[in-house]
Amino acid sequence: MNASRLLLWFRTVALGGGGLAAYLLSAVRDVPAGSRTPGYWFLNLVALALLVVGVRTSRAPRVWTRWCFAGTIVLALVITTMAGGGPAISLAYIAVGVDAARTPARSPARSPAGWGVGLAVFGMAGLAVVEYTNHGHIDVWSIAGIGGVFLAGLAARERTELGAAEARNAVLADRAHLAREIHDILAHSLSAQVVHLEAARLMLKQNGSTDQVLERVEQAQRMARNGLAETRRALAALRGDAKPVEEALAELVEEVSGGMLDVRGTPRELSAEAGLAVVRTAQEALTNIRKHAPGARVQVLFEYEPSAVTLEVTDTGAVGEPLGLGGSGYGLVGMRERAELIGGILEAGPCEGGFRVLLRVPA
Repeated sequence: MNASRLLLWFRTVALGGGGLAAYLLSAVRDVPAGSRTPGYWFLNLVALALLVVGVRTSRAPRVWTRWCFAGTIVLALVITTMAGGGPAISLAYIAVGVDAARTPARSPARSPAGWGVGLAVFGMAGLAVVEYTNHGHIDVWSIAGIGGVFLAGLAARERTELGAAEARNAVLADRAHLAREIHDILAHSLSAQVVHLEAARLMLKQNGSTDQVLERVEQAQRMARNGLAETRRALAALRGDAKPVEEALAELVEEVSGGMLDVRGTPRELSAEAGLAVVRTAQEALTNIRKHAPGARVQVLFEYEPSAVTLEVTDTGAVGEPLGLGGSGYGLVGMRERAELIGGILEAGPCEGGFRVLLRVPA
């Protein structure tokens, strides 16, 4: 038995034993000696056993667990009538509260009239009869207590179901994000490879230049490698295993001749979506610079702000002839859409002597 299981076992025994001891002590103190007959103790043990069975199985409720709670309430009322009071009625409160808190709203074990409502009303009516039998009048506050416990159980159930729904929605959102990332990467990479390979096939069929065919095959190979690298980067980011954003940006800038990186603000951990958007935008902007403005000086500014991060990529304009390299395929339009999905903005356009890309996303 490992430490965590041992601690759980110890806590269960301690809480259960403490609760039972407190119950028995109250039963001895608050119930007259003449009422504490063997039958009284026997009914107490049966009621406790039914309550424990109902509580232990109510996470996956069945109709028979409701009968356990109903039996607990009945015995609690009988015991209270026999003894003229005592702690037994608390078992009815617990049964009603736990049933309301642990039963899913759409559980098949919940009848149209509502098992939980039925138990609560039954408990209140029974307690009214017991109060009148023992004291000649009805204590409204004691009866209202069961209703309050029932409402508290419903509130706890609603909160639990809301938390579970939020967790499911978060998982679905993560899956959708992952699917979108992989789709975009593979769709571009595979389609580009198909184009290059088809061009190579047609050249071979028409007895084209070997150098031209080789160039097409090499381009297809390069696209395959880029697609694989991008897939790995996306998976690492979504798993939380990606490199810090500033480190990833430094590696991208190193690949650009004349590139400079300026990181400002206090570094902190970003969400997977924000970090991936920053790295992807920088990659797309730098690829476009290599493609359309070779030889340009490049300035990359990455700044941590109090509630966001900003990436700015600027260049001074082309010095040599465009190289005709294939881009990464995500495009600034796609980057803008991704930024908007996480509440950010992306601006791109000419600046003094060159081109400027600005991304700002919440973080």
